[in-house]
Amino acid sequence: MSVMGEAESSWSEMREAAQTWLESITLDRKAFQINVAWPKTYDDLLSGCWSETTPYSGLAEHALKGGRVLLSAEAGSGKTHLLARAGISVASSGRALPVWVPLRDIPSLAHKASAESYIGAIISLSKPALNPLLASSRRVPPVLILADGLNEIPKDLSQLAIDALDELARRYPFVSVIVTERLARRTVPLERWSLATVLPLSAEQIQVVWKSAHKEAPSSDAMKLLQNPFFLDKATLFKPSDSSNGARIIASYFSRLAGVTDSVIDQLSETSFNAYARDRGMLIPRTMFRSDVDPKGVKALLASEMIRQSDDFVWFSHHLFHDYLASRYLVRRPAIWNRDSFDTVTTGAASFDALRLAVDQIGDPAIADEFIRQIYDWNYFGAAYSLVQGRVTSEMRVALLAMLADKRWDSVSATAQQVTDALRLDGTGISQRMLAAPTRADLLQIVREFPSTNESFTRWKTIFTIPDGELVGADIVGDLRSGDPMEAWTLANVLRRCRLSKNGETELLGIAKSDSAVERWRAVHVLGFHPSPATEAMVEILLMDADGWVRYGAVRALVEIAAKTADSQLRTRIIKRFIESLAEEKLDEKMLHELFRVLDVYPQPTGWPETVAPLVQQLASTSINSMEHERWSTLMARIASRGEES
Repeated sequence: MSVMGEAESSWSEMREAAQTWLESITLDRKAFQINVAWPKTYDDLLSGCWSETTPYSGLAEHALKGGRVLLSAEAGSGKTHLLARAGISVASSGRALPVWVPLRDIPSLAHKASAESYIGAIISLSKPALNPLLASSRRVPPVLILADGLNEIPKDLSQLAIDALDELARRYPFVSVIVTERLARRTVPLERWSLATVLPLSAEQIQVVWKSAHKEAPSSDAMKLLQNPFFLDKATLFKPSDSSNGARIIASYFSRLAGVTDSVIDQLSETSFNAYARDRGMLIPRTMFRSDVDPKGVKALLASEMIRQSDDFVWFSHHLFHDYLASRYLVRRPAIWNRDSFDTVTTGAASFDALRLAVDQIGDPAIADEFIRQIYDWNYFGAAYSLVQGRVTSEMRVALLAMLADKRWDSVSATAQQVTDALRLDGTGISQRMLAAPTRADLLQIVREFPSTNESFTRWKTIFTIPDGELVGADIVGDLRSGDPMEAWTLANVLRRCRLSKNGETELLGIAKSDSAVERWRAVHVLGFHPSPATEAMVEILLMDADGWVRYGAVRALVEIAAKTADSQLRTRIIKRFIESLAEEKLDEKMLHELFRVLDVYPQPTGWPETVAPLVQQLASTSINSMEHERWSTLMARIASRGEES
């Protein structure tokens, strides 16, 4: 056989091995007729607007033609199954060699914040192995990397994973990439990446699948849940009750199909929560799993294929199983409803599915409201995602959506964009009204008109509807110390658009010195909108605070002071302070990420592009990979473009 013939034979064997592996992923899973939509922009994706749709087979075609696809959709929408089917189609036709990469395993392999570390991790995780293809000096077939589960790794790692996949596709022209992800806006160049999303199952398909297992038709309430392939698949194995939600169906899967007892589920819940807390991922050390979970339960889970295992790790066959268990542990322990626990179950705000499943499990709307309040004290997007219809009070929904809508007029373009995305994803009538409100005054009127006799809501509404420009003193500023997170954070946002009296500013500076990290965080959130030498000095102190979230808030506040002050020397000094902190390596990854978000302000003060250019250039020069350098360069171009418009 010729050298060329040997190579072709080797690639053919790899292709067959890949197809066998991918078929094992889809084995015993229903092959729903899933369609894919192709939005042009993130605005289109999050608004549900697109003109092009294709059957699932179009996913591989787009990737091989365009090079890179980011498949974003809700949890349980069938992304993993769809990805495997795309790989099978190209393997069986011989169009490409599919390579599977389970991104959930990256945290155990990539330890350095560099593209090369992540490229190495991706190569080592690839199945079949990428190395023979990348190192070959002979003709190589087209390769389609199927990278599954970007939402299953911590948020600070996911961008590096995208960068590494992008770099692989750039270095090797024969490589194309499909990445699965939750519905979220990513910083990716859309001239290189195509966006795709999974469409809900049709009512006709749901009825056909349902009737194959049950005589009675599903309830109208169940139909929306059953549009999700994960829940339709599970619901055909047993008939859920009319009041079933996602959490109840998953719980039934453990008890009725795996046959594990409540005590085993409790063990699994604690183990899953601890895995998130310790390793920030879904891989559970095998020795720990077997020591913490009853052997009979382990045997039942293996028999029902609810868990998978390697020599070193155990993991659940779907990430929603892990999220449900971790959320169950959290729901039953109100004493740990705090930002550390929320950080844990969302792997650093990478995915909010566990929080939504937690709200599903809380039967009392008043308790669910309290849970949401505590989430809001940590992350308002996490709170918004957790607004499960019918599980929280209408007052909580209105208050939380209104606080998001209020940020539509934020001076930081990225924040205004994020809250707009959140309101679009909520999709309810009240969120659409708030999204359409042309001014803040119109938004406040929507809130004033909402009827309620709830005392807590009335107190919140009184705070929220304080007019812009109101002169506020120490008596009101002091309420930033409130034990009610919703009222305190609402006040923090309102004070940004008010005027502070002299004693009001003094009180604010005093709260910024509080022993409570949350109170310092609330204070620094306000300080950025009240520029003065005293507030600037305080924010600089908080920039080095022991608490990460306070430091994060201080980055934004310093940029806001620089953007709002009329003192050009103060503005220049702040930018110089950032450059010095960067050189001294005092800005951690979270702070750098926030700096990237907040430097693009609107409206810009005169000369803003020239003022921030030295900082952005310094940030670009210290980038850890080409894509990060490109992001800073693109940011500078956007800032310069806004400067030309103003």
